[in-house]
Amino acid sequence: LYGEPGSNALSSLKIINLSEKEELKLVETIPVNVSQRVLQLAREIGTEGREGKSVGCLFVIGAEDKLDDYTHQLIVNPFSGYPEVERNIIDPSLEETVKEFSKIDGAFIIKPDGTIKSAGTYIAISPETLEHHPGEGARHASARGITAVTKCLAIAVSESTGRVSVYADGRRIL
Repeated sequence: LYGEPGSNALSSLKIINLSEKEELKLVETIPVNVSQRVLQLAREIGTEGREGKSVGCLFVIGAEDKLDDYTHQLIVNPFSGYPEVERNIIDPSLEETVKEFSKIDGAFIIKPDGTIKSAGTYIAISPETLEHHPGEGARHASARGITAVTKCLAIAVSESTGRVSVYADGRRIL
């Protein structure tokens, strides 16, 4: 974990696999408060579900211009038309809204500054990009795939287990 000296904040996380002498850097353009907030919401959704039912969801955080090539709306975007200041994931007043929309199929697309661009977004990745792993469904395959083709971070919540998984560089890292 790295941060600006004296700032009392983290700016990046680096994972090193010593057995493969390989270094994996998470997306450094995403502020820590944004990734922490999304992880917090993902944990709550995985633990609590929604209205007594298990819920799975996917959050993708990254540069929207890169993500646009691989996404399209499944439904009318519920965040469209609102000022950016009113749709930032950091805003505690959006918590229940995000949890409610997590029941919708598709991903939340979040800009690096925390602005929610869309919900109910389909991630279109070619089958060659998708690497199947036992126990992972379409949501996790999409998370793995989108991080393989763009510099983004994906956080998936399993509907069946409530487990939260984090993906970067086409791999599950947490």
